[in-house]
Formats: sequence, C-alpha cells, structure tokens
Amino acid sequence: MEARGTLAKHRDMWRIIITYYDQDGKRRQKTYSTGLSVTGNKRKAEQMMKERLSEFEQESTDPKKEMTVSEWVEYYLDRKKMEIRNISYYRYCTNYNKYIKDYFKNIKLKDLESLDIDAFYKHLSQSLGQSTIRLIITPLKQAIKYAYTIKIIKTNPCRDVQIYKSSPKVKQHKHVYTQDEINNLLQAIKNEKIYPIILLTVLYGLRREEALGLLWDDIDFENRLIYIRHSLIKMNHCKAELREYCKTDSSIRICTMTENVYHLLKQIKILQETNKQKFKDKYIYYEHDYVFTKYNGSIYAPNGLTCSFNHFLKKNNLPVARFHDLRHTAATLLFESGMTAKQVQHQLGHSNASTTIDVYIHALDERNKETALAMDEIIKI
Repeated sequence: MEARGTLAKHRDMWRIIITYYDQDGKRRQKTYSTGLSVTGNKRKAEQMMKERLSEFEQESTDPKKEMTVSEWVEYYLDRKKMEIRNISYYRYCTNYNKYIKDYFKNIKLKDLESLDIDAFYKHLSQSLGQSTIRLIITPLKQAIKYAYTIKIIKTNPCRDVQIYKSSPKVKQHKHVYTQDEINNLLQAIKNEKIYPIILLTVLYGLRREEALGLLWDDIDFENRLIYIRHSLIKMNHCKAELREYCKTDSSIRICTMTENVYHLLKQIKILQETNKQKFKDKYIYYEHDYVFTKYNGSIYAPNGLTCSFNHFLKKNNLPVARFHDLRHTAATLLFESGMTAKQVQHQLGHSNASTTIDVYIHALDERNKETALAMDEIIKI
C-alpha cells in the first residue's frame, strides 16, 4: 500500500500524519504523536516519521492482517500441530469447528475487541458449564496471544475478559449411586457386552479412557495385579490412539484383582482367543492387544461406550447418569466404607489427597457428621 508521511505542528509538539488510499480508493489519514516538542527536535521527528511510515507499510502488506479470527485460529492450530499432543490437537480442532469457526468467521483479526470475546463467552454460557467453556476457548486464547506476541495485533483482547458463571439450568447432572442402586445396575447389565467394563470402572474407580486402554500386558495373572498406565483416545472413525500414559503421573497405579475379577478376566481372554479362531482373517487386530474388545476384535470408542451405557439406562428405565458418575460412585462408596482420603486418592489416581477431598467433600461431610454424633454420645456435656 502506497503511503506518504508528513510532519505537522500541534500545540508546540510534532505529530506524524500518514496519508494513504484504502482498498476502495478513498483517501485516508492516520495521526501519531511523537512526544517531541517543536523546538530543536525536527530531525528526530523526521526519523520517527520514516520509521513509523516503514512500520505502517509493512503492517499494511502483511496478508495476516486481513485474516478473520476464524482463519487465524485455523492457521495457528496448523502451525502448532507438530508441537502438541495428538489428543490436544484433536480436541482443539473439534472445539474450533463446533464453536469458534462460524462465530468469528466475519470478524477480522485486526478488528477484534474485548467486547467480541465477552459476547462469545456469554453466548457459550447460555448452554455450557464453565469447565467446558474453558476447554473450548483454549485454542482461541492461545491463538490471539500468539498474534499479539508477534505483533500482528497491538493488544490482546482476551487478556482481561472473564468467563460468565453458568446458568443453574445448564449445570451437569451428577448421579452418585447408592450401594443398592449400583448393585441393581450391575445385576441388570450383567448380560450386556459392556458389563466387564462397567464392573471394573466401578470396582477401581477408573476413568473411561483408562478402562478402554487396558492391555493384556497390564494384566498380571500370576500376582493378580492390574496396572493402570494407558488411556485410549478415539481420534476418528478410522483410527484409535493409545496414549502411553494416563492423565497425570499419579494416575499410573496398580490395582489388586479380586477373586471375581480374576476369573472374569480369564473368561474374557478365553473368549477373545475363541473369537480369533471363529472370525479368522476378518478378526480385527491392532498394534496393541486390548482387554476389552467386541466379538470381531474391534475396540470400543470412548464416546461409543458412553452412548451404549446411556442407551442401556434409558431402555431399562434406570436413573439418568453420566458414565463418569461410576467413578464418583466408586469414590463415595469407598469413603462410606471407612477408607481414608489417602487410600481413595491412590485408588482413583489423583495427584494429591486435597483433590480427592475437594471432589468428594459430600462423602466426607456425611462421615464427619457420623463421627461428630458418635463423639457426642461418648462425651457428655
């Protein structure tokens, strides 16, 4: 873009005026203060004008300046693809396509303001919880911060914008099963293909991806131990990825097999070998040898497992619950049976006991009430 710079006096100070023509051929001007007084500073002001004119021409010719916010986030994600984990990239792209792409498709990156970000957060808060919103906006915030860092934009409009509190109507429903309810559920689902997965999830408080990521190499029949050290992430319909680590270092843990679990896993192993012979070349093999597979060897997608679980609950008129509620149930029942926060922390693979307490404080509150009542009977005041 051709531009011309001139100096002008304004209240005994030099100021820079840059004249240029926009894309429609209209004459435009931009004015910048030099902060220099007129007396004795003309050469300095001229040098500042040359530098500012050069910056202006460079900014005007950078094609990234004309990108929309959506285009910029997509550009950023493509650039970061090789630097972040596959699962992070997959989730960023999923959230971008579902929530960010259409919303910001008509807003230029250079025109983005804090009010636009605030409006987007408010829009999300109408139907989503705060934790979900934080996941959605991560690629957006990172992309905008990067644009600011490399001086594509002059300010970071995301910096001081706060996420809206969720409306009570959109808070996720959490259902923690009682002892009777979980036993009824396990009895009802016993003849379903997903029963072994549900059982181990409840017994050991596994995360969904941890249960599906179990390999036969993780099963030590001789010492009757189960090693929790992988997570299965379903990337798309054609590819499954096994993450060679769990959520955190503390998520990697060892669980002891009960007698029932020992025999159940033995039965699953025998059934898999039988199915391999039955399906022959049609049996599906993966790089890793998974514990939980369908009859033809295909693995369960995490979201597919959740759908199967929800379908079973609905079909059998059982209380609505999230799959993750099975993990919450395991922790709560452990607390109610008298286990300490440290013991529950290890079983669930939390990084520290305070996390366990924060998440399952309701169970601790009930135990504390019982303790207080017991002491009240003992100590007469």
